[in-house]
Amino acid sequence: MAVFGQVLRLHILREIFTIYTTLRDNHPGMHNKDDPDFLTFLEDTNQQAQEALKDILTEKEGRVVLESFVEGFQDKHLRLMWKNAQKVSSVSVPSSKFLVQDDGKMVYIRLPHFAPSSPDQVRQLTTIIDDMPTYRKRTIVFDVRGNGGGNSTWGSKLLANLFTPNYFYLMRERVLAQETVIWRCSKANVEFLQKNLSVIMQGLPEDEQGYWRSLLRGLRLAYEKGHLLYEEKKDVPAVCSSSLPHPVTATVVVLIDSGCFSACLDFLDELKMMDYPNLIFVGMPTGSDTIYMDVHTVDLPSGQGSLGFPMKMYRNRPRGHNEPHLPDVRRPWDREGGSLSQDIALVSSLLEK
Repeated sequence: MAVFGQVLRLHILREIFTIYTTLRDNHPGMHNKDDPDFLTFLEDTNQQAQEALKDILTEKEGRVVLESFVEGFQDKHLRLMWKNAQKVSSVSVPSSKFLVQDDGKMVYIRLPHFAPSSPDQVRQLTTIIDDMPTYRKRTIVFDVRGNGGGNSTWGSKLLANLFTPNYFYLMRERVLAQETVIWRCSKANVEFLQKNLSVIMQGLPEDEQGYWRSLLRGLRLAYEKGHLLYEEKKDVPAVCSSSLPHPVTATVVVLIDSGCFSACLDFLDELKMMDYPNLIFVGMPTGSDTIYMDVHTVDLPSGQGSLGFPMKMYRNRPRGHNEPHLPDVRRPWDREGGSLSQDIALVSSLLEK
């Protein structure tokens, strides 16, 4: 038993060392002037994890040590993912499919994620985006409950088509003028983007694919020059004037819950940037995220799981660190998920008040 415990502790120690060195060498927080305690926290949690090893007797207890190490950062983009782990959801997800129901007065649009993973999903989401101008004078219901994110470009394209590109990009830039996006330069991050570029760009229009290619070139060049960080160059679409009208008269209702995260939060951010008075969030507070984004995954030495960690960070992001969006109308959702007809009836009743 003593020999087994010693082998197990050595096995977990390798996992701890991998987590520590991976974050040290690739996480943007290591060189974030706005997060000066990141390195100290990393060192402290690494030491605490190693000290906790002396008490473990089972593999399950070892995993608890590893999860405590990672969860201490309070960052949902920094996580351990175990093979064959059962996923338990605490949020209501009425459907995992893109869905549009239009009765001529109200259009219900289900957006379960912004990560289309098949040609069929790309077509579904592209069709929704293309049809947005036809919904400008109706009640629009965006259902983003359980939307765990993906590529925020999809949400941006949807809103640009709804409000018109000129208006959307002007209003967004007014809010984001001081925001910058900065990537951690490392060999591993460059190689990860290079390997996964085709997956990241799947279904995106050519201009957005150009962004990712340009980003990879810039990040690789910065790394080769020995830079620790790479700041994205802003590419702001041209607008016609300093003040633009938009054609939307619809009431826009968004169904939200704690499952809305990452790119879903970006979608809500941009909706609010439109400064549109007829916008209502209904449900429960959303999830939240830190200023660290875009996940890179690496396998753990045991082969039993992987570590996901962010590669980039925001400076001067308007929404704060781990700050959720709050509902205008608070309404707990049924964990099992209500019917579509019930959701539409709820929205109708709210609009009648």
